[in-house]
Amino acid sequence: MIHAAIDLGTNAVRFMVAEELNHQQIRILHRERMVVRLGEGFGWQKKILPESLRRAADALRKFSAEATRLRAARIRLIGTSVFRQAENREAACRQLEQESGLAVQVISGEMEAGLASYGVIKTLGLAEQNLIITDIGGGSTEVIYFPPEGGSPFFLSLPLGAVWLSERFLIHDPPQAGEWEEMIRFCRSVIEQRITTIFPNSKTTFVGTGGTASTVAAIEQQQSSYHPEQINNFTLPLASLEELAGRLCALPLVERRKICGLEKGREDIIPAGVAILLTLMRTLNISHLVISDAGLLEGIIWHEISPAPFLEAFAT
Repeated sequence: MIHAAIDLGTNAVRFMVAEELNHQQIRILHRERMVVRLGEGFGWQKKILPESLRRAADALRKFSAEATRLRAARIRLIGTSVFRQAENREAACRQLEQESGLAVQVISGEMEAGLASYGVIKTLGLAEQNLIITDIGGGSTEVIYFPPEGGSPFFLSLPLGAVWLSERFLIHDPPQAGEWEEMIRFCRSVIEQRITTIFPNSKTTFVGTGGTASTVAAIEQQQSSYHPEQINNFTLPLASLEELAGRLCALPLVERRKICGLEKGREDIIPAGVAILLTLMRTLNISHLVISDAGLLEGIIWHEISPAPFLEAFAT
């Protein structure tokens, strides 16, 4: 059977079509993403703007046609952080369905984290214990913790997103030192207030998924064109991430765009995404980051094929 999944994120719309080979393996037939900025201006008025919806509808029509061409049995369309928070959520979902023919399923932060984690676990072959997975998005950051002794995972949703933080804190180009420091302080205060059930040890694996993490890996590898298979399981020490943060903040946008591996359309928000990742690692005393290209889309498809028992703990 062929499955298709679309993630309507705060920054980008991501699309994947995969063929089910067996309960342990899928073959990716097509993957694509379009930066549409559904979260543009969202931090100030909590509404998805009409022009953002038009861009998203264009992407959905294109992806729907491709899924049909590849004979996908079903297209699952997921709305995440920006839809959970939007005051015009119902109207926005209705407009997208009218213009694309696809119904948006808005999922909880818990389910988003769980699905992203399932995609990571299945792709990287990880055990569901002594593991932290974080998914940094444009509007929020999800963290899921699998304790060393096993059992039910702990979930945490942080109101920290790369798009929103950029709009709130990074006013100048390049960012001024005071802006960066204020953003880091804000991230630290949010994280320290909420991380009360996560207790990593020296053997805990810390995995980052989502656009920020994969972009960091692509930059470190100096990828002139994106190769997801080289992203999965790429490991980065904290010191390298700190060095990259300093480099990004020192460059104006026009120079940042020239960085090999930095996806077009992400140059203005990558410093904020790195700030979230950096602060999480410092707060949790994590020395190394394992990066996964796989995440929510793979999790959606795998959950269709072979539902994960641990996802039963999360509300849809």
